[in-house]
Amino acid sequence: MPHISEEINRHIHNGVSGLRGVQITVPEAVPTGDLVRLSCDYDLEKDQLYTIKWYRGDQEFYRYVPKESPPTKVFPLHGIHVDVCTNR
Repeated sequence: MPHISEEINRHIHNGVSGLRGVQITVPEAVPTGDLVRLSCDYDLEKDQLYTIKWYRGDQEFYRYVPKESPPTKVFPLHGIHVDVCTNR
């Protein structure tokens, strides 16, 4: 799976502080019905995580906000099933 951390780091340097070493791993293409693991690794240093959001195109399908209860929210999107039992 390719890493798109270089592009993310470029955006981070343009106005967001506190994040270092962001690395996002996603597959380029997936056959219909195959399972996929999306990965976002980061170093907040001493900051607290506010939110993680995943999108397909411009549609959000997953959100994690640690200060909310429950912290995980899944948005229905055709062709995507999020297994909330295995995400973290």
